[in-house]
Amino acid sequence: MASPVSYSSEPALENAEQGLRELQQQRIGALVLEHQRQARVANSLETAQTNTKASEEKN
Repeated sequence: MASPVSYSSEPALENAEQGLRELQQQRIGALVLEHQRQARVANSLETAQTNTKASEEKN
């Protein structure tokens, strides 16, 4: 009876798993960067709104 995974395919399977792990790490990194970007945009918007309100109150 043949085994489901032959010994000759093990390196290919390991390479595929390593490639998948690397892609997952890249995706996580991209998600972190996007989250940081969105946080900066939200902070800039909040600052702009606060500055606008302060200017209007002075007038």
